[in-house]
Amino acid sequence: MKKSVLIVDDEEHIRNHLGEFLEEDGYMVYTASTIENAKQEIQNKELHYAIIDLKLDNPSEYGGIEVYKCVKENKPDVIPIILSAYFNEHVKEELKKEEKDIEPHYIFKGGEQNYILAVLDKLEELEKE
Repeated sequence: MKKSVLIVDDEEHIRNHLGEFLEEDGYMVYTASTIENAKQEIQNKELHYAIIDLKLDNPSEYGGIEVYKCVKENKPDVIPIILSAYFNEHVKEELKKEEKDIEPHYIFKGGEQNYILAVLDKLEELEKE
């Protein structure tokens, strides 16, 4: 059975580009650009992973935290992966309310490794667990 991934990001080029690579790697890919759209996808799709950008819907808020909480509450078997350039202390504290240590499932968009390769590496690592 194909594993499925939900990509939640308000930037279309990131959703499309990452989605193409994941499909080539054998994943079924769903995408969402808003909090509400992401919640619908979480409720209605069989998912294995959710790749979530933190900055959604409003540049001054971290809407991705709401999506992360939705995954944890409604689909506890789905593994959320944060893919963002914004991972400050406020965000860490909010996410720690949901899970003790989110950092192993965090990928920095502006890191040394290309974020697409970092996502593929993370999924490969999680598949081995």
